[in-house]
Amino acid sequence: MPVMPVILWTDALVFLLLVLIGAFVLYAKGHEHMRAPWRRVIRSRTGVATIVVLSFYVIVGLLDTVHFRLKLDQDPESSLTETQYSPEVLSLLDLLLSGLRERQEKTYSAPFATHLFVKEAIEQPDGSLVRDFPRLDHGGAHLTDPSRQRAIDLTWRALWGTLQGLALWALILLFVLWRLGRASGRTPREVGRAMWAGQGRVPWRTAFIMLGIMLILSTIAGELAQHYHILGTDKVGEDVFYQTLKSIRTGLLIGTLTTLVMLPAAVLLGIMAGYFRGWVDDVIQYLYTTLNSIPGVLLIAAAILLLQVYMSNNADQFNSLVERADLRLLFLVLILGITSWTGLCRLLRGEAL
Repeated sequence: MPVMPVILWTDALVFLLLVLIGAFVLYAKGHEHMRAPWRRVIRSRTGVATIVVLSFYVIVGLLDTVHFRLKLDQDPESSLTETQYSPEVLSLLDLLLSGLRERQEKTYSAPFATHLFVKEAIEQPDGSLVRDFPRLDHGGAHLTDPSRQRAIDLTWRALWGTLQGLALWALILLFVLWRLGRASGRTPREVGRAMWAGQGRVPWRTAFIMLGIMLILSTIAGELAQHYHILGTDKVGEDVFYQTLKSIRTGLLIGTLTTLVMLPAAVLLGIMAGYFRGWVDDVIQYLYTTLNSIPGVLLIAAAILLLQVYMSNNADQFNSLVERADLRLLFLVLILGITSWTGLCRLLRGEAL
């Protein structure tokens, strides 16, 4: 195989979450009271626009969830017959953004800059030294005279990215119109006119306007990121735009998994405390009051230190930095879930009372 799949702990949780969402969708189809809230969301302009924006985030997060190791090129003269794979764990997003991942500068640079942020001693052709801002290795490296060419180059590349986004948007629009027209027995032109006039229960016009905006912004960013660091670079010279895209998965994991960890405990204990009262209420109140008295930062730091000791003592179980970082993220999610259920628990207790 050209790749060896790698399933991290958080990847397994995400796949499990997708299976549960699919099961919930199948279950909700047969129950009107569960379909009604989602129907209101789809028929709302704000809800449809939010779904379109969140879809882009979810797609990026899922691309960054599929991990694997690439197959290494073997030496024909080598006696090894077993397939060798790279120790580096990559994701589909890393593969798509390999240019951003591999283009590293020396240190800080500003967005769309062609020179470093700090001055350095630069050796001239005659051997003299001049203290100036050195050129970046990758950002704007195709320009011969950045001071005059950069503004024009940025404008043309932004226009070209806009045209690409519009073309992609038009293809998606034509496909949706064809599908809707085929399902309703009308021509795509008739469906398009009805959609633009705001007819129908689903606000398709809002959905496609937001989709066009997101596609245009994505294609412009993709076109500019091929030749510039559109958000600059950090202290070690890594592209900030690449790190921003990589952080989407972390944000989605912390938001969704933390909620799933804290929700059962908060709902169950909160309703129990308000319903049974008495000694049950006293025990649950003592539990969440004690948790609230512990600073969350200290609890997180203590858990991460314990995890670090465990990983140091069992280094053979972790073959890459990605696996170590993934386990730290998993523990962070669990700790945030354990410490964040108390507020909802108190609210539900009051509602039950």
